[in-house]
Amino acid sequence: MNIMVLSQKLLTSDVSGMSKRLKLFMKYFKEHGHKVTFVAFYENDNELTDLAQANEYYDKIITVKLCRKLAYIRMLKAISTGKPFKLEFFNTLKMHQAVDKELKNEHYDLLYSFFYKMVPFIEKHNDYKRYVDLNDAFAINYDRQIENSKKWYKTLFLKSERNRIYKFEKHCIDKFDKCIYVSETDKNYMTDEAHIGKTATISVVNDTEYFKNENYDQYNTNEISYIGFMLYIANHDAVMYFIRSIFPLIKKKIPDATFKVIGADPREELLEYAKNDKSVIVTGRVEDVREHLKTSAVSVTPIRIGAGLQNKILEAMSMGIPVVTSEVGANPITTNRSILPVAQTEQEYADKICEIMQNRDLRLELSQKSIKFVEDNFSKERFIEEMNKYFD
Repeated sequence: MNIMVLSQKLLTSDVSGMSKRLKLFMKYFKEHGHKVTFVAFYENDNELTDLAQANEYYDKIITVKLCRKLAYIRMLKAISTGKPFKLEFFNTLKMHQAVDKELKNEHYDLLYSFFYKMVPFIEKHNDYKRYVDLNDAFAINYDRQIENSKKWYKTLFLKSERNRIYKFEKHCIDKFDKCIYVSETDKNYMTDEAHIGKTATISVVNDTEYFKNENYDQYNTNEISYIGFMLYIANHDAVMYFIRSIFPLIKKKIPDATFKVIGADPREELLEYAKNDKSVIVTGRVEDVREHLKTSAVSVTPIRIGAGLQNKILEAMSMGIPVVTSEVGANPITTNRSILPVAQTEQEYADKICEIMQNRDLRLELSQKSIKFVEDNFSKERFIEEMNKYFD
């Protein structure tokens, strides 16, 4: 097949789960003999430095510059269009023209929009086969942000945007050939009886050879970790919630406990907190997350907002590091609480984390279960099997 892949970003960053997912899909396309044209936005000219016209992910690339100042102005269109504000942010005439020109000059078998923000550029081309990788059900994300919002004006905006994104996702399911989600939880939330068969689940892959830790039984008994791209609001919220509400309860039982936050672009609020509390360690961007993660007794993911499947949980589990998380973090992965423990309250988090830190046998049992679970359920072979259903 000749496939056009559209993305809001270039493949120059590997710090987010979404970037890893896009690379995974595009590498699959190339390895299975498909020809790939990659169409993406960029913001700074230095992003184009050493940008290859062809590589392991694509055969051809088309780039369009995004002016952020104009994008914020363009968002105001959402007031009259009723579409999501973030959708209008990217809805540029230059990208429409670039896609239209390419489709006029080249035949394509499939148009693949990675994320809903690129949908407007292929929406009118209904004579093509069109897939949208929605990844998460973003209406769920907004539902959870609304639930945790404490400011009335923020809640008002979130409710408005939630209704817009829900309506738009339903529109995508109705109009496109296939809408793809990362988990059954997200897919089932958006799929009604009239559209069964229009949606699909293609999960993530965890590289168990890369995220491997043969010495998982050797660790710092006082160390707790969190991994994630820290500019993302769901990660920042989870970390600040843990620091303020859960970590003090843990330190009552384990005074020498430390909390290591591993991930790029931490926000100023977190950095300021860490300056005043030496038991909170913020690494920022690291070359190899495994080196910072492997010494942890336990990893925590007290995620309250967001949707989809949390790669950070699979990465820790793959390295034999037990994870304690929320229902939000656990359910898209497994409902087996003997593999992935879940906490509902701050005290329950503290109790379960302390139990793992203080009970070596329990920690070892969870480590072994975690490794096997990820190998059995999130392997590359399983991903290829799922992809073959829709792209082979």
